[in-house]
Amino acid sequence: PYAFFAIGEETGCSADHFKNMRIVFNLAFCGTVSGNRFTRECPALAKKFNVTNMEGINDPVETCNAYVESDPEALDEAYWKI
Repeated sequence: PYAFFAIGEETGCSADHFKNMRIVFNLAFCGTVSGNRFTRECPALAKKFNVTNMEGINDPVETCNAYVESDPEALDEAYWKI
């Protein structure tokens, strides 16, 4: 996600709104956003760890979860550009 806050006297938004803030990194590797992208961005892994729902349709989030559970060491290092 991306956010831009125009701050300054001419914007009507003073900098005093932004104090004592924290950055939270949610490492939901297979949430609804990233999990749904797993089969598209990692097709070989998605095929290997394919999980289907009761209707026999691929479940991308559960497929991603299966991959993460099988090899958690593969995710030992993560990097962000801030």
